[in-house]
Amino acid sequence: MASTNRTQLCANLINEDCVTEEYELPKCLTFLLIGLHIALFSFSIVGNICTMIISIDRIKTQAQSSGYFLAALAITELFLVLWCIPFSVISNIINFHWIFGEFMCSTVGYMQTVCVLMRAFILVASSLNRHRAIWRPIQGRNTTQRVTGLNISVAFILALLIPAPIAYFSKLVPAEEQNETFYCHEVWPSEESKNIFSILLMAFSYFLPLIILIVTFSHMAKIIRHKPPGDDILQTLYKRRASSERKMIKVFLLEFVVYAFCWFPIHVITIIGDVKPEIYNDVTVHIAWLFAHLIAMSNSAITPIVVLVLQRPSQARKRLGSQHIVAPELRNRRMTDSSWL
Repeated sequence: MASTNRTQLCANLINEDCVTEEYELPKCLTFLLIGLHIALFSFSIVGNICTMIISIDRIKTQAQSSGYFLAALAITELFLVLWCIPFSVISNIINFHWIFGEFMCSTVGYMQTVCVLMRAFILVASSLNRHRAIWRPIQGRNTTQRVTGLNISVAFILALLIPAPIAYFSKLVPAEEQNETFYCHEVWPSEESKNIFSILLMAFSYFLPLIILIVTFSHMAKIIRHKPPGDDILQTLYKRRASSERKMIKVFLLEFVVYAFCWFPIHVITIIGDVKPEIYNDVTVHIAWLFAHLIAMSNSAITPIVVLVLQRPSQARKRLGSQHIVAPELRNRRMTDSSWL
């Protein structure tokens, strides 16, 4: 049996052409999507709270900068699922119009985009931090923590500023057939300005972070594979630091891979839709967008799994932690050389 649904495909996460179309959506598909979103929402909340607890404990016991990034990432994931899943389910699956008022129309799309950008920027900042720890392993922890705080602050400020036009241009648009029914659309002054912002937003939220992450992780892999220059003491110190950093590199590398995979489908649909807006008149594309959105949100549930599995403490790591002693004469030396950078 099928039920009539009117799906409003709007710019919740990324700037898209809004299309409203009435079509038959099977009840089994509706129940499936709602059930998957509820399960995803619940698992994401529990998983990211656990990740926050582990990250805070890591900060207290080991005083490592990676704990700050993991905690910031978990908080961002929590806000992402809280702002995205409930509103997306109600507006795109259960209901056919916007029922949350004008203020929430401007706020929801803006906050969703802030969370998406914040997540991307934290991944970039964490990869730069890991790269710095491998490239200059002898620098003190206090300097690293100051840089960590600065990186997270810059990521937060940029994530708040970049999507500001979404809050400004999001308006309630009356439905043609019902004066009391409204849709939440981005009403731009021109199609050209809308397309330019859409391209910039996609670049900042996906493609630029992807390029930076690929470059930094590739360079880290090259550094770890090569034997560093210097005497035996310097090489021993490097091996100890590299060993303790490998697990964290694996954590952030897997998070990067999951991020790239989960967000790829919805960006593909958006790119094609920007070139050919008429595709949104196809019911199949509407349903594909719903599943692409679900896959993108699954990133928030997979991230805690990566952290909880790979962050399990090991005896070798505990021994390395107790041996973290740097000879005074090595504190100001840099382990860099053109032959292995």
